[in-house]
Amino acid sequence: MRYVIAFLASCALIEPVYSQSPSTATDSRLNGTWIVESTEMDGEQVDGFNGSRIRIDGKSLRWTIKLRTLERVLTVDRSVTPNRFDQTVVKPGAPNKSVLGIYRFDRDRLVLCRADAGCPRPEEFVTKPDDCSLTLILRRESVRSPTPELKDGG
Repeated sequence: MRYVIAFLASCALIEPVYSQSPSTATDSRLNGTWIVESTEMDGEQVDGFNGSRIRIDGKSLRWTIKLRTLERVLTVDRSVTPNRFDQTVVKPGAPNKSVLGIYRFDRDRLVLCRADAGCPRPEEFVTKPDDCSLTLILRRESVRSPTPELKDGG
């Protein structure tokens, strides 16, 4: 629970990180709803985010953690390996603030590694004690077909 509180606090108090803008292109493979399966922080597995949902639609990212929803503008840069992303908090009248990260697809999973506010972009998909990064493994939420209605009389 302390990890969730620390993470949410860092999202609320994000210091400006001004980086070169990534490509304005989106990555359609990211689109959809993703479920957090595992989380690593400070080199340890944590479960405070497991089961939360991340919805990506083009440049819109919505992360629902318990009763709180974080909304970000997502930009990606696929011209480098690993692929990069910026999650930008956009508030009217305030400077834009970004959290920097990298991503990759591992079979049917999406692996994200993001830095805490004010920290440099991660270069690999692992965390170490006091390195201020968070790695998430997500699976795509399955789309269920509606159950056919039974007709009376047959």
